[in-house]
This record gives sequence, structure tokens and C-alpha cells, in this order.
Amino acid sequence: MNSSYSTMNYALVVEKTSLETAMLGTLFFQ
Repeated sequence: MNSSYSTMNYALVVEKTSLETAMLGTLFFQ
């Protein structure tokens, strides 16, 4: 597997996870 591809894919997963966490946080802490 290409290392740059896996790194980019990992960054996308982290970004998506942190975004969902932030959205949940704003829902809970309103």
C-alpha cells in the first residue's frame, strides 16, 4: 500500500471523528 495514501486516509478518519465529537459536544453542552 502507498504510505502517502494511508496517511491521507488516516487524516480523513481523524478529522471526521473529531468533527463528530465536536458536534456531539455542542449538542450536550448547549
